[in-house]
Amino acid sequence: MAKKINGGFGEFPFATADFTKAWGDFKVPGFDFDVVFSAQRKNLEAVTAANRVAVEGMQVVAKRQAELFQASVDAFQKASTDLLATTEVNDRATKQAELTKTAFATSLANAQELSDLVSKSTTETLAVVNKRVAEGINEVETAIKGLHA
Repeated sequence: MAKKINGGFGEFPFATADFTKAWGDFKVPGFDFDVVFSAQRKNLEAVTAANRVAVEGMQVVAKRQAELFQASVDAFQKASTDLLATTEVNDRATKQAELTKTAFATSLANAQELSDLVSKSTTETLAVVNKRVAEGINEVETAIKGLHA
């Protein structure tokens, strides 16, 4: 009996079963189970690769977010020091407006950069999945042609 795995929603008694052994002696004329099992193995490999690409992309985004946050904190500290050093009311108001404008522009640029990183990661992840789907369609076409031959 296969080891039961608890996935949070109950036990999955077939999670570790080796169906190639169970179905190995089962014969259907014109149907090759090895092709099906090979396709499923490739599907699992593609999902694993897509997950790896997605995680790597999330790590890049998280690292860049931390860098941008640190840069923002540093810029805020410098701006606060500069603003407090200005004693003239009109100069302080002008400087405060300039700092606000700069902070807003920087925030928009940072948001765009992060958006681009997320988009790139998503595109790379979907490319892995799309490649496997295309391969899978070709495998199905080949299998169907084999049945009609």
